[in-house]
Amino acid sequence: MGNILKQAGGGLAIAGLISLALALFLPDYEVRILMWIESWGTGVAYLIRAGLIVGGGAMFVAGNQMSEG
Repeated sequence: MGNILKQAGGGLAIAGLISLALALFLPDYEVRILMWIESWGTGVAYLIRAGLIVGGGAMFVAGNQMSEG
């Protein structure tokens, strides 16, 4: 269970980081699965990206601790 949580969290965090980088440096591009977040406005889109990064990071850490212990 820990490895699944670790992989899912890492994937979410990476998707959030890539989406954030694209939004900052190449605003015309977006990760395909996250294209819907811009429909709610720029501020909400940045909050969703931050949530993906923080939530994914927390899942990664929790999965890492579960697999070690």
